[in-house]
Amino acid sequence: MSGSNPLASKPEDILTSLLERFHSDKISAMMPVYDPKPVLITSDGRTTTTEIAARLECDLKYALPLKASARQVYVAGDFALIVLDRSIDGKGLSRKYVGGSASGVVRRADRRWQYLIDNNQRTAVAALSDGATRQLGTNITAT
Repeated sequence: MSGSNPLASKPEDILTSLLERFHSDKISAMMPVYDPKPVLITSDGRTTTTEIAARLECDLKYALPLKASARQVYVAGDFALIVLDRSIDGKGLSRKYVGGSASGVVRRADRRWQYLIDNNQRTAVAALSDGATRQLGTNITAT
C-alpha cells in the first residue's frame, strides 16, 4: 500500500482506502478499514459480526479488480452514510459480471473513518407469505 495515511481522514476518502487495501489481496490489510465491532449484511439479508473476514477472503480469492465510486455521502457528526456503485471487473465462478449499488455506514474514531455497517451485497425488500416484508440481498446486476 502506498501513502503514509492508511485510513481515511474524511468519509468520502474511505473508498480510496478500501480499494487500495482490497487490491493488496490480504485480509490483514482489509480489516483496519472496519470498526472493531462491525456489522456485515450478508447476501441473504442477515446481519453478522463474525463472518466479515471470511466474506472478504471469499471476495479476495478471485483476485479480480474491484471498482467503486461514491454516489452520495451524508455526514452527521461522527457518522456517515455512503451510497456507492461497485463492480467486480471480471467473471468469477458464476461466469457473470457482478455489479450494482451498495451502501455502508462509517464512523469516525480517533480522527479516522471506518466501516461500522457494510452492506456490500446490496439488499432489496421482498414480500413474505404473511404480507410482511423482509430485507433480502437480491439487488444484484448480472449480465
